[in-house]
Amino acid sequence: MTRTRWWALSLAIPMILVALRMGWTHSLTYAFYYWNLFLATIPLMAVRRLDPEASLWSYRNLVGLGMWFFFLPNAPYLITDMVHFQEGPKAPVYLDEAIVYACAFNGVLLGYASVRRVEDWMLKRYRERPVRFAILVVFLACGFGIYLGRYLRLNSWYIVTQPLRVGRVVGVRVLCPLEYKQTWAVTLLFGALLWLGYLAFRSQVPRRNTA
Repeated sequence: MTRTRWWALSLAIPMILVALRMGWTHSLTYAFYYWNLFLATIPLMAVRRLDPEASLWSYRNLVGLGMWFFFLPNAPYLITDMVHFQEGPKAPVYLDEAIVYACAFNGVLLGYASVRRVEDWMLKRYRERPVRFAILVVFLACGFGIYLGRYLRLNSWYIVTQPLRVGRVVGVRVLCPLEYKQTWAVTLLFGALLWLGYLAFRSQVPRRNTA
């Protein structure tokens, strides 16, 4: 099968499981997973159209990389949806476990696949060491994004719809880090875990010849 079909199959599994749960409980409690799974696919879709021949500053590449960067935290964010485990009308524990695992698995894998594409694209243009450092920064930004989404309930599109609010929230935490220890604890913890997981993922996935 093609990569697209494998992705479709992988994403279909948690969607079917959620549908089964809704049928079992007659409740839409877990329906949010459909939206979160959709958001998790955006980073990979955004970078599939990067132009390997154009510069970083071309309109197409800037838009693609911008969407990728700001939506990337939505992919590993699915890990934190385990806080909803057994929420609402009860379903069999094994069904909820399968849903949580399948969604988290897809989220992390989608995120890693998109980062791998961007890393390969960057390595064609820049030296390896700066690129590796940039990828580390990206994962730390992911950790920060997870904190903003899970604890402050901020969404990626607030960058456009509520830029001043996002700017205030980010600015005060950057300028006064010691007053927001939880922010940086979550950022460093998730950023480091995602980065280490990506290093393992990258070691098993051959480099692409095209962006």
